[in-house]
Amino acid sequence: MSILLIPLQLITVDAQNPDNHSINETNDKEAIKRVIELFLVSAGNYDVETMSQLFLPDANIGWPSNRDGKWTTKSMTAETWFENLKKRTNPTRYTEPVSNYTIHISAGHLAFVLADATYCIHGTPMAHNMDYFVLMKDDEDWKILSGSFTSTPIEKK
Repeated sequence: MSILLIPLQLITVDAQNPDNHSINETNDKEAIKRVIELFLVSAGNYDVETMSQLFLPDANIGWPSNRDGKWTTKSMTAETWFENLKKRTNPTRYTEPVSNYTIHISAGHLAFVLADATYCIHGTPMAHNMDYFVLMKDDEDWKILSGSFTSTPIEKK
């Protein structure tokens, strides 16, 4: 009988506390939001140095674009995108406040994020952006593996 009690006691001691899981997921979601917010602020300010620290090696950026009724798709490594940003002279700064986040976390190390945002220039809303990110935990830090977005112009009244 004591043989059965020992394994049962071990199971009880080793069982995960559901409250701890909720706390960890909440902490992870807040950390992920901070990474996305820092990325969006850095992107709007063309701060390539800060942005590059938020990405994993070999990360990528992609977006579909509709110009004159024709859709085209762009995709490149984040490093190439950063190099392209560095070449811009006098870029227009922008903000991209997020109104809503949807975050799914898998095994505490992989996250899929949808950030519903508004692209603004000088405080004027110009487009509705749906930003999608995949992040992975690198040691204890969340880093961006990929970023993509769609941008729909806001019609002027």
